[in-house]
Amino acid sequence: MICTPTPDPASHPSTPLATHISVILDRSGSMETIRDDVIGGFNAFLARQQHEPSQATLSLVQFDSQDPYEVLLHFVPLSDMPPLSSKRYVPRASPPRWLPCLSRSGLSRWWSWS
Repeated sequence: MICTPTPDPASHPSTPLATHISVILDRSGSMETIRDDVIGGFNAFLARQQHEPSQATLSLVQFDSQDPYEVLLHFVPLSDMPPLSSKRYVPRASPPRWLPCLSRSGLSRWWSWS
């Protein structure tokens, strides 16, 4: 997949600022025990965001060792965003090999590892 950068808002002063939400879901096999919690939490978040007055878009990506970066939805308007279902979110496989690198990269400060 090729990702195209969004235009710089400063270069388009007449364009109102927009919000884009990126959600990255771990779908490795260890998530099976909390699958319903992940789906419910995502759907509750989505419902809250859909009631906000501003327009926003959302991208949804999931990862595991079989497909380390699967884009399910890309820049979909929140109003068109379907709820996450158990047919779409299916834990499987193991974490990708690059995941432990995050803890050594400095990015781990953004996540709490349990």
